[in-house]
Amino acid sequence: MPGTLILTATDGSLNATTGVAGFAWATTDGDWGAACAWPPSDNITVAEALAVLTAVTTAPTDVPLHIVTDSQATLEQLRMAAAGTNRRDSRPARTADQTVTAARARTAATVVHWVRGHAQAAGVTVLHRQVDGAARRAARRVSADPAWSDRTTPHITAAAAVAVASRGTGACPCGWAEPTTSAGEPYPSDPATWTLRLHPGSVS
Repeated sequence: MPGTLILTATDGSLNATTGVAGFAWATTDGDWGAACAWPPSDNITVAEALAVLTAVTTAPTDVPLHIVTDSQATLEQLRMAAAGTNRRDSRPARTADQTVTAARARTAATVVHWVRGHAQAAGVTVLHRQVDGAARRAARRVSADPAWSDRTTPHITAAAAVAVASRGTGACPCGWAEPTTSAGEPYPSDPATWTLRLHPGSVS
């Protein structure tokens, strides 16, 4: 299925000491990146939302895109933005608006999935764990260190290969599966909040 669907794992991290937020993203095509959210913020959703926005805006517009995030707050902001719900003006809300606009400008569908944070499992969560580490290091502002990139790239590439191999084995063609608790039980939240599909189309 390479070339027919892009899966991108995203994550954000906040350095509680400095207030610097880092975010990272990686795709099943082997592309990845990390950056600092600026100016500093004490809101982790800022970093999480920027990671998703970057995933949408850097992906080819004509290939179906599936994004995984462990931020329920970001997914909810996207859901409200897609529905046109009025909400408090905030940086995560504005970023969600930008993300929905960019997704609707694409010619292929964009799907955002929620995964349980720090889960150790097969498929997309393997890639997500590597992105989590990249976001944490970005929050420590070492993203410009070439040695860090050299160490991280092989791990991202290996995790992307696992994610590609898992396609079609979960609840979604991208390999995403419905989240479970640490005990392996069904997650208690509403299943309708675990995924969001953004269709191409005009933006009001």
